[in-house]
Amino acid sequence: MKILIIGGSGRVGFNLTKYFSKNHEVFSTYFSKKFVYEKCHVKQLDATNNEETQKLFNEIKPEIVIHTAALANVDLCEKEHELAELHNVKTTENIVDACKKINCKLVFFSTSYVFDGMKQSYKEDDLTSPVTFYGKTKETSEKLVLKSELSWLILRIDQPYDWIEGWQNDNSVTRVIKKFQKKELVEDVVDWYNNPTFIHDLCVITSILLEEKKTGIYHAVGPDFINRFEWAKITAEIFGFEPEEIIPISSDKLNISVKRAKVKLLNEKIVQETGYKLKNVREGISEMLEKNYSS
Repeated sequence: MKILIIGGSGRVGFNLTKYFSKNHEVFSTYFSKKFVYEKCHVKQLDATNNEETQKLFNEIKPEIVIHTAALANVDLCEKEHELAELHNVKTTENIVDACKKINCKLVFFSTSYVFDGMKQSYKEDDLTSPVTFYGKTKETSEKLVLKSELSWLILRIDQPYDWIEGWQNDNSVTRVIKKFQKKELVEDVVDWYNNPTFIHDLCVITSILLEEKKTGIYHAVGPDFINRFEWAKITAEIFGFEPEEIIPISSDKLNISVKRAKVKLLNEKIVQETGYKLKNVREGISEMLEKNYSS
């Protein structure tokens, strides 16, 4: 199968690139962070440019396109609306158009930020209700996919974590590990809650959905709904650091512009339809430790 991954330099995109390259012909794109991976075809793409996007799609003619690219900095999106629209909405519009011209399947990665957190929990068919501009751009992008008449999947994820490459930003787990290793002060917030997504599981579950030719919206998240402080303590415990040294703080101390909603995504649908149990944070971090020892 010929697969094109948009945003292949990112944490999710690069892991999907490695995973699918084992058994498929993969083309993986980057925008500014060039990377090398010998088991796939790496292409530079500015997906905000419609002509450039169409040209690449026509050249490759993929059977499946996996769109992971996004401007995911929530606070920057809130300050720079035009930039957020360009990289999240315009990019998706161009990719949808290009997919329609070659009639391929589209997998779009979305986020828990399409909800406002006013409900206790959210299923896939709940009405979206974003309160941040980032969330609004992802909601608009979801609607572009929904009305495209393509064969499509929308996978909503939350705080993806796993080992990272040198050019990638840290996630909540790698950040805590590095701070302990450098003997720096470790603080984490008690009032941000997430359903952390172990990236290896995300790769497996995406593959299953594609193999079974599934369509629709799925919450591809782990089963835990946990605050960052407790998540950091589990990380420290598993990696042999001192959880008691982590200082609990309120997000007010971070002086950020956007308040994070407390959104709990339910993953029963994806577990039932695939038969694959996504790992909780203790299981995911333990697998990271095992991979670290084996590498």
